[in-house]
Amino acid sequence: MEALRPEQLDLSAPLADATAPLRAQLESTARGLDGAFNQAGEQLGETAQVITFVIEALHEMTRVFDNGEASAAIDSLTASARRLALVSRAVSQRGELMARIQSAVQALRRSIDDVQRCLRALHIYGMNVKIAASGEPAFVDFADQMSGKLKAADSQTKGFEARLADLSESLTRMQRNDQLLLGECAKVIPQVPDRLIGDADALRGYQAGLVRLAGTTRTVAQAIQRELGNALVAIQVGDRARQRLEHVVTGATLLEAQCAAGQDEPAAMAEMRAHTLTLLQALTSEIAAEYQSDAGALLASLERLRRDTEQVSALRGPDDGPGKVDETQFLRRIEDGIAEAATMIERLQSADAQAAETLEVILATVADVSVRVRAIRELRIDVRQMAINIGLRCRKVERIGRPVTVIANEIRSHSDQLDTIILTINRAETDLSEVSETMREQAGDHDSLPGNELTRSLQTIRDCAQNSDMAMSTVEQGTATAVEMLRLTCSRLDEAMEHAPRIAEAAQALTHSADPGAATPQREDHPVRALLTEIGRTYTMVGERRIHDRFLLPGMPPLAGTATAAPAAAGWDAMGDGLEPGDADDGLFDDGLFGADAPDNAPADTDDDFDDGLF
Repeated sequence: MEALRPEQLDLSAPLADATAPLRAQLESTARGLDGAFNQAGEQLGETAQVITFVIEALHEMTRVFDNGEASAAIDSLTASARRLALVSRAVSQRGELMARIQSAVQALRRSIDDVQRCLRALHIYGMNVKIAASGEPAFVDFADQMSGKLKAADSQTKGFEARLADLSESLTRMQRNDQLLLGECAKVIPQVPDRLIGDADALRGYQAGLVRLAGTTRTVAQAIQRELGNALVAIQVGDRARQRLEHVVTGATLLEAQCAAGQDEPAAMAEMRAHTLTLLQALTSEIAAEYQSDAGALLASLERLRRDTEQVSALRGPDDGPGKVDETQFLRRIEDGIAEAATMIERLQSADAQAAETLEVILATVADVSVRVRAIRELRIDVRQMAINIGLRCRKVERIGRPVTVIANEIRSHSDQLDTIILTINRAETDLSEVSETMREQAGDHDSLPGNELTRSLQTIRDCAQNSDMAMSTVEQGTATAVEMLRLTCSRLDEAMEHAPRIAEAAQALTHSADPGAATPQREDHPVRALLTEIGRTYTMVGERRIHDRFLLPGMPPLAGTATAAPAAAGWDAMGDGLEPGDADDGLFDDGLFGADAPDNAPADTDDDFDDGLF
């Protein structure tokens, strides 16, 4: 709109025509302010929402690492890598156990051979009893009973060999797997476990740096959020200026109406015109100065907010620079380390599985040995008892007693040999039981194998990294959006600042048009009194009433500090904010963004606007 020139206010013309350019410019300016600040307010509100999302994302990033899951996964990764480094030692220890198993197996085989030789000898002695007793029924019956028990015992000893063969075969497979495992260990130990441990430690430090960075950034973002809240209040400077401009236009309109109605008193109308235009000039000058100051301070503060938000948008890892590594690189290196150890881990899993299988065979062997040894022990008792009974029977049958007694003594001797053999078998059985218990302790839970733990830990770390990446992406995208929205808001307010000179031009035009030498109306019934009262009812701000009070005629009550206000102001009082209705709008701006109320016709001091220690 073309600037208003003083000569456009022709006070010699009818007042409606004289003030028309003024009203048109001020109405246009008010509309421009309303549109610009409404859009700026909406953009600021959206910016505040974006910053809220950023703060929530930063909180999520902190939560991902604070809940202990990521830390536990790194600890598990480190422990598994250390276990990998100890695999060679574990295989060596298992080799010692296998040597004990083989020794026990050999002892059992020798013992079973001894048992079988003993059984064959006893079988022969049983046949000799029959021969020596010349078919005596009692002795033949003893011999037949012993033969039946010897056959049962022989069946037990043959079952021993099958069980020991299974155990030997399982041991052979375990030795073969352990040899392959040792070969793979030589390829990757100690370098791969050491690198995994180092990467895990570095990843732990990196994540701790991310948590610190997220916390610091969240503090900055929360401060920005608070300042945005203040700015959302302060942006009503546009609404404040618009309202006051509308009051000036209303004053000019009321003046026109009064002058049109009082054409029969040209002198009084001239005085009223000069006095009222001077009042409107003072009001407009105050609007121009206040708007220039407050809107400029708001714009400068939003520019600072934009720059600080740009700092948040520059969120990066804690180790910026040419040698910077991020979480993705850590994960890739850990994956590479696990891949290098994959064959070894596969061999380890195969060896452990074979060890578990061998353990089951050992346990089955121990259980089987216990059962078979019990049968042989019972055989020994039965045979010894038979030998005693044969000896007692021989005393009653002297004819055949001596040769049968000799045979009975040999049977007792071999039963004693069985007792010695059983003691040897028991020692081997005990050794196998001890070895099986040691292997069970070493094996532990199959799911705790280093390979499985490494894979699970890596997956957990990857999940945490993905969550933190998503949160960081939200932070970066959100702050970039906030920066752009603040830039648009500042651009909008920068355009709105162009209205300040137009308001000042209107005030300047009124200054040239008002008659500073005009006499102040003195009549108590002067029509300007009613006009001033009517204009006073339109005000909603204390500043307007203070200026108005300077133009009151003698005897008129002051407006400043009273409860007199336009209906629009009553709405503020209805909100129950405890403010005097007339102070409602002024109080909205007393938030630290702007200086204290400035003296009339002087801009407020805004040098320290938005000074909260952050910027």
